[in-house]
Amino acid sequence: MKTTRLIFVIALVALLLSLGCHSTTKPEDLSVANPEILPLGGSFAIPPLVTINCTTPGATIFYSLDGSEPNAESSIYTEPFTISTWCTLKVRAYKQGYLPSAVVSCNFLIYLETLPKPTFDVPEGSYNAIQTVGIHCALEGVSIRYTTDGTVPTESSSLYTGPLTISETTILGAMAFNQNFIPSQPVYALYEIDLTPPLEMLLVPSGSVTMGDTRGEGYNDDQYPTHTIYLNSFYLSKYELLQSQYAAVVGSIPDNAYGAGDYYPVYGLSWYAAIKFCNMLSIKDGYTPVYSISGTTNPTVWGDIPLMNNPTWNEVICDWNANGYRLPSEAEWEYAARGATMNPDYIYSGSNNFGTVAWCMANPVNEAHEVGQKAPNGLGFYDMSGNVYEWCWDWYFHYPSSIQYNPHGQLTGTYRTMRGGAWGSPFFLCGNFYRGFSSPHLVPQGLGLRLCRTAS
Repeated sequence: MKTTRLIFVIALVALLLSLGCHSTTKPEDLSVANPEILPLGGSFAIPPLVTINCTTPGATIFYSLDGSEPNAESSIYTEPFTISTWCTLKVRAYKQGYLPSAVVSCNFLIYLETLPKPTFDVPEGSYNAIQTVGIHCALEGVSIRYTTDGTVPTESSSLYTGPLTISETTILGAMAFNQNFIPSQPVYALYEIDLTPPLEMLLVPSGSVTMGDTRGEGYNDDQYPTHTIYLNSFYLSKYELLQSQYAAVVGSIPDNAYGAGDYYPVYGLSWYAAIKFCNMLSIKDGYTPVYSISGTTNPTVWGDIPLMNNPTWNEVICDWNANGYRLPSEAEWEYAARGATMNPDYIYSGSNNFGTVAWCMANPVNEAHEVGQKAPNGLGFYDMSGNVYEWCWDWYFHYPSSIQYNPHGQLTGTYRTMRGGAWGSPFFLCGNFYRGFSSPHLVPQGLGLRLCRTAS
């Protein structure tokens, strides 16, 4: 009986204690513990495995990788995961009946490796046409930044979105960027763009022709007596020198009032200007200059082109063995204009019909024309009749009566010879055998040149 009563008393005491002794802290007044991120951000060469812990039992962890505040719509953390991109990881823990934890945030900077260098699909070099250059990277998903002035590209440089048009000399630089990689090393390519039309020269074979008025037209007596000339082979430009070709060397052209454009012949040149240009171009193209004044072939030492007759420049020496550019001798000019043959013996260069091969006074437009618009002669030379007069090397003198071998004319004189006629010339002055002349310092309106080179 006593034992039963004791058990009852103990149970009663326990009941009373349970009814009167309870906690005064409610669950809704508690906050979830702040989550712990391991590792806590930083820079990594290998993508880290991220673990998130919360000491509050039963808490749910939400996280974001884009910097936004984690909420019930964010990703739920269930197991460790790998971060392989640059990101801002934000984490917050929730539990029903508890205040959410604070937001824990950290940055992960992932450098997997250095990006491969970009490549250009057009090799660097010299070009005489506009180039379209593509830039590529072996790894997809990168941003290519580029510069066109030789400076190092940065992430703020121009973004490559498609092939680039290179129309002038340019140093193109490029680098690849991606937030998951170390930027590539810069690469560069030098594109030298020269849009000047190329100088086309044709080889004139050795041979002989009869020089002078073989047809008895009798325009004046300086076309007589006719005489045979024998010439070695030489090179002669297919077209008259172009304005663009002259400007590319000198920097400007002397005149363009009577027809202007890259493919128009240059005109308004004195003989002095012509020989200086020849040496300038020879040096530019890596040939041995032909002309020497006061013991030097360097045209910059010669000084300004004389505007008056100049005894020093008149004593210029021509090295006929040098491989540089020069004016043709008068014999070379007529030989080429005749097509290196007397059969047929054409009046004009390539035809007896001046309208077929020559721009002259008979044409309706009284100005120069683009080269190559009329028919060529038998050797492929254009505009040796009409368009612009062409300077020759020789001093003007009366013809000899004997056979001549590679004649270069007299050593002294007053005037230099010009050949071929111009756009404003009567048709009979555009013939193969007609001779003109001018003082070497004068700049006749329609006078240009055709380049020659000695064949090795």
